[in-house]
Amino acid sequence: MKETINRRQPFATEEYAKEMIRLIENSCQKIYSYFPSPAIHTNNKAIKASSLITNYCDMMLMIYTAGYRVESLTSNLEPLVAAYERKREFDILAYGSDEVCAGFGENDDYEQFLQTLSLCILLGRSELIPRLSAIFDRDNKGQDAIYETLLSFYDDSRVKTDALLFKRPFAGLLKVIRAATPKEASKLLDKYCKDWYPAFKKA
Repeated sequence: MKETINRRQPFATEEYAKEMIRLIENSCQKIYSYFPSPAIHTNNKAIKASSLITNYCDMMLMIYTAGYRVESLTSNLEPLVAAYERKREFDILAYGSDEVCAGFGENDDYEQFLQTLSLCILLGRSELIPRLSAIFDRDNKGQDAIYETLLSFYDDSRVKTDALLFKRPFAGLLKVIRAATPKEASKLLDKYCKDWYPAFKKA
């Protein structure tokens, strides 16, 4: 990986970042080795695929925090989206039907997905967005305003709604996204960030 250029946290030294990334990569490789084994139940494979998603999200957070170049983030988006697809595949196999829900069980799942979708938008990987919506549309289309608003940047036919799957702490984020001006968005974003941890305590 290329040298860091803009370290965003004092604790994230280059040595620390490299070691953390190495550990995450090793964990990912170990998870991949489970998938071909017929001895491992598909339920367990689905759980491992969830861990794979978390690993790639953690890796991207480490890459960003340590100050590596944006290209390093971009290259990790495809395997992250593929991990979502792999989990969906194992969920269907374990359930025996594609009727199995592809929802967000808790705040963390939802936040992780929003981060992934937002990065696809911000980093210009729009070709990955239909792959994400193909997984989650069946059970979530029209159910969440942030989900619909983000997808509407690439699909004009998205459902318009004010509903939120998780009002705390994400109601403030919806206000940021829908702000009329950059100045208003900046002000609302500042408030949203300040309210983040207190909102989770009440969630």
